[in-house]
Amino acid sequence: MFQFLQEQQEQEHTADTTELYWESWRRQMLAWQFSLAKACDFHTDTIEVAMSVVDRFVAVQQQLLHQATRYQLACMASFYIAVKVHQSQCLTPEQIQTLSAGRFKASDIETMEMEILQTIQWRVNPPTMAASCESLVQLIPSTMLPPSVQREQVLEVAVALIPLALPEASLATECILELALACVATAFRYVIKSVNHKQY
Repeated sequence: MFQFLQEQQEQEHTADTTELYWESWRRQMLAWQFSLAKACDFHTDTIEVAMSVVDRFVAVQQQLLHQATRYQLACMASFYIAVKVHQSQCLTPEQIQTLSAGRFKASDIETMEMEILQTIQWRVNPPTMAASCESLVQLIPSTMLPPSVQREQVLEVAVALIPLALPEASLATECILELALACVATAFRYVIKSVNHKQY
């Protein structure tokens, strides 16, 4: 992945290709975060927070759309921030340095961390789809749930849909609650359909 981003950095980007490259970088870094989160047993919320942090940072520092290396560093620092704030098990800058295959120093992570925090004004507790899904599922009237369907089943499917939505850069500016509602609605239909199918 790091070699891929380095190759992208070395290429000239025109106005027409910048957005395409950035979306590709974003997907690559998100895949890295999911892989690391799975290995460390981190919550999906943590990845959501990390992407919210970096997306808001890039919205202000738009030159990162042209700088693959800086964008990669921002993503890694954002993940470091999210883990520090939302997980009991933290990562150290030195561990992030190791995970970057030595491409960045621990001091690079810490410097970028402060730049990001100052840019987004220390707002590191954004709403997440996972938390919103949990709240929305509790609002489903009991009369709408068949006896064989539990709210936990709907929530499990809804949360499983989040990794499908996160890589879509076009959804980065959409309302979190609307995205969560779409996940819950889709999950509800899927669970109900599965139950009905088993009955026949």
